[in-house]
Amino acid sequence: MSQQTVTGGSVIGNFIFKNWFKIIILGVGVYILFQKDMSFTINLNSPFQRETNEKPAAATAAEKEIYTADAKQLASQKSALEKFEIPLFGSSGAKKVDKLAELNRVSEEVQVAYLKRFAHVAMSEQKKYGIPASITLASAILHSRAGEDEIASSHNNHFALTDGSGNFQRFANAWSGFRAHSQHVTSGDFKPLRKLSETDYQGWAKGLQATGYGVNDRTAQDLLTLIDKFELFELDKK
Repeated sequence: MSQQTVTGGSVIGNFIFKNWFKIIILGVGVYILFQKDMSFTINLNSPFQRETNEKPAAATAAEKEIYTADAKQLASQKSALEKFEIPLFGSSGAKKVDKLAELNRVSEEVQVAYLKRFAHVAMSEQKKYGIPASITLASAILHSRAGEDEIASSHNNHFALTDGSGNFQRFANAWSGFRAHSQHVTSGDFKPLRKLSETDYQGWAKGLQATGYGVNDRTAQDLLTLIDKFELFELDKK
């Protein structure tokens, strides 16, 4: 064995002897790093298994309870909306409803009784605001479902009128609701309609729809259908 080999081995031995602690720490660090890398690689290869293993059964049950509660709340909100239907002067994104079809589910006897009950009120509003009585009465029976709608019976609101925040207005009596309606359709965007004749119910029906009145694009036709069916135009001449 040469002197150079002995000297080299001695130097290495001395280095290890003097730095053995650091060498051990370095080795442990490399080992830990290698294990983490292996674990990361395994997890990448089976991500769904990792997610399943880490999700406890109790958490899954709790989440199901939350989802069920949310679903019940949404169903309740939807039920409430359907119960009170859609405001006559609601948002542009309001659900379209067939008010005439809903009215036709009410017996004609009830419809006729409703028209007789409020005919004089509609005629009185015509004299004061120039709105054809036929238009007021047709709109009232259409949007209150001949008084059978809950908003009409509980709020005396026969036109589904809403306040600034979208809530249905409540009136002390039916007459107050009719008066609020007359004021509404003769002011703001509807004000130009006052230039129409108080006997021009066709012009009023089309003008109201063009200005955003009603809950669907058939409002004018629905009003005209009711006016012709019950000959409400006769009230405009009195």
